[in-house]
Amino acid sequence: KPALVLDALERDIKSANPPPATGSTYHDLRTQMRRVAAMFASPTGAIIREMIAESLGDDDIADKFRQRFFHERLKRGMPTLHDGVASGELRPDLDLEIVSEMLYGPLWLRLIVGHQPLTPAVADRILDNAWPILSTDPQPTG
Repeated sequence: KPALVLDALERDIKSANPPPATGSTYHDLRTQMRRVAAMFASPTGAIIREMIAESLGDDDIADKFRQRFFHERLKRGMPTLHDGVASGELRPDLDLEIVSEMLYGPLWLRLIVGHQPLTPAVADRILDNAWPILSTDPQPTG
């Protein structure tokens, strides 16, 4: 069963919308984070949560989940962060892997624990709270 689920999740990644390119890192991140929140709040989110539960007791499943789904999801968001540094919108001294975890980690927490809803407004609030420490200009542009 886990192998079939991972195949389905991989297909989901490959068929996902391409990263947005609005010319504004803030707006691109916002769109991406809203998409993740929507996916996590959907039936796909329930499947992901089940895979995480399965992986807790099986190192092989955990490794495959990380390699085939989790790392692939992280990689999809990295070009937006790199573009933000290149355009001067994001600080050049940032560790972009940590930034990615900082932005998306709260969404993963809500998926796993289920203590709070996953909504576009939540994604917006996470980004709005993080933006002043990430950006060269604390006011979003574009």
